[in-house]
Amino acid sequence: MEIDLESIESQSVDVEVEEIDGSSFNTQTQGAELQKRKRKLTSKVWSHFVHLPLGPDKKLKAKCKHCIGQMLIAQEAGAVTLGGSKYDPEKFCELVVAAIIMHDLPFSFVEYAGIRSIFQYLHPQIQLVSRNTAKADALKFYKREKLRLKLMLETIPGQMLIAQEAGAVTLGGSKYDPEKFCELVVAAIIMHDLPFSFVEYAGISDGYVCLTAHFIDKNWNLQKRVLNFSFMPPPHSGIALSEKLYAFLSEWGIENKVFSVTLDNASTNGVSVDMLREQLVVKRILVHNGDLFHMRCCAHILNLVVQDGLKQIDDSIVKIRDSVKYVKGSQKGLCQDVPTRWNSTYLMLESALYYRRVFQHLELSDSNYKHCPSSAEWDKVEKIKTFLKLFYDATLKFSGTKYPTANLYFPSIWHCCFMLKQYLEGDDEYLKYMATAMWGKFQKYWSQFHLTLAIACVLDPRFKLRLIEFSYKKLYGDDCVECISMRSTLYSIFEEYNEFDEIFLVESTTASQKSELDLYLDEPRLARTADLDILSFWKSNQFRYPALASMACDILAVSVSTIASEATFSVGGRVLDSFRSSLKPKTVEALVCTRDWLYGDKDFNEEVEDFTQDIFNFSLKEEEPFSQGSISPERNDAPGVSPLQQII
Repeated sequence: MEIDLESIESQSVDVEVEEIDGSSFNTQTQGAELQKRKRKLTSKVWSHFVHLPLGPDKKLKAKCKHCIGQMLIAQEAGAVTLGGSKYDPEKFCELVVAAIIMHDLPFSFVEYAGIRSIFQYLHPQIQLVSRNTAKADALKFYKREKLRLKLMLETIPGQMLIAQEAGAVTLGGSKYDPEKFCELVVAAIIMHDLPFSFVEYAGISDGYVCLTAHFIDKNWNLQKRVLNFSFMPPPHSGIALSEKLYAFLSEWGIENKVFSVTLDNASTNGVSVDMLREQLVVKRILVHNGDLFHMRCCAHILNLVVQDGLKQIDDSIVKIRDSVKYVKGSQKGLCQDVPTRWNSTYLMLESALYYRRVFQHLELSDSNYKHCPSSAEWDKVEKIKTFLKLFYDATLKFSGTKYPTANLYFPSIWHCCFMLKQYLEGDDEYLKYMATAMWGKFQKYWSQFHLTLAIACVLDPRFKLRLIEFSYKKLYGDDCVECISMRSTLYSIFEEYNEFDEIFLVESTTASQKSELDLYLDEPRLARTADLDILSFWKSNQFRYPALASMACDILAVSVSTIASEATFSVGGRVLDSFRSSLKPKTVEALVCTRDWLYGDKDFNEEVEDFTQDIFNFSLKEEEPFSQGSISPERNDAPGVSPLQQII
């Protein structure tokens, strides 16, 4: 802290204090200064300090009466500098716990000799805490923030989506794969001559289940909160998961605010959601009798579709892969693919096409280079890259967590569907093979979700019903049943939100009175290419269309992927690493949840990128028929698909 001495002079204070203890401030000018008339220090500032004797450095020092430390008066600079601030033990402990939570530090951090030396150097009278005290403070921190969040959830205007990563068991922080786990256990038994009873030892692995809430607050901002990161003991069955999930909802008091749930494609999740839906339907909580309740992770679904198309690799892709391997050491701009991750194959083709002429020149100058594709093969690679780009861009869109994605899902996925039909009727044999392999599975997923996702698209003022009707007519022809069914479902759901609309129409004397939904649909659409913040749009129109805005508040908050929950396991893996594997489940939950509540997504982008890569590598050997679900948040970039140009 610095204090300007000019303010002191304005109160008739002589800053040049010649003597404190009777000696001269400057020994060389002692005779001259003694002749000066001494002035009394009348400023109120000096009532807060005690003068100290001059030291060897001949500098004037004063000790503050209110804080632990000393104040140095530098006469040359004309300023007073404080050497220490007031120490608050509670604030110090709070900052230490916050640092542990933010940086995933062990509780023993407070007992490190080097850290203690730093603290004591900064403040000699600091009260150092033990690891147990730090852990207790962290739990208090968690309970305090949990109470704040619980009060916040009570005030949200609409309902919320819950995304559950169920059965995602962590071993040292990695995601659990049952087959891989059994294989590693058997290998360990064989390698180390372990008894078969080894697998029955307690404490071999811990399973955790993550529950994330997505909702729109009263200011129409999309929010995400990790509500629970809880220990999940075996068995990880559908019944156990359902009971666990309902216990979470009851604990937070939000069982009456749930709109939908998003899960990955594990078979147990289907059972758990069906049981939970039955409980909520009996209480008449869910919209449209629970038809919008269950949402499968769309990013996983899309990846499964593409994996079917890439089971047989074309020779041109093999040549590109060998070419990249040949020059990988000398060219950093190229991407080497991982055969099990189709997105890496797309990135490899994209980077190789950028250096197409370089490879062609290398073929002429290097006799050892034998893998250069021909001109026809380069053209085929270009087509394959364009084909994969459709699904690559769509997957990236669905992986967003900070903006609504529900309104973008239908345009993106319909474009993929439309282009698949084009490739099925095309002349390129390899692309036709890929499209044929993908079409069956794509139709299975599309038939279960398109009605629900279309409703979210209607709530986008750039599309409304025009895009839906155009899309269905392109796919199914004029007067298609799907279009009629979608419109009927849309009005049925709206009527549940517009509970007073029927009374208003009965009392109205005007026969031409229209509902909010009709008025909204009759208004001109916004430009398809408009950079629209859809939440801001509905915030500004919530008083014109109160019932419709309430419906948009619920539907636009739904997440189409489980990226947010999966990314939490990255944090959990760092918290529960090999050096802190003995932490109790409650402590792990407190650290993971408090970190999310306090610091949110500060380093979330890197984690999302990592887990988007995991989604690209996702595979499932057994899949169940899908039940209908809901939708959620991504950026409002209007999809630039060529067939949509015909709508405008």
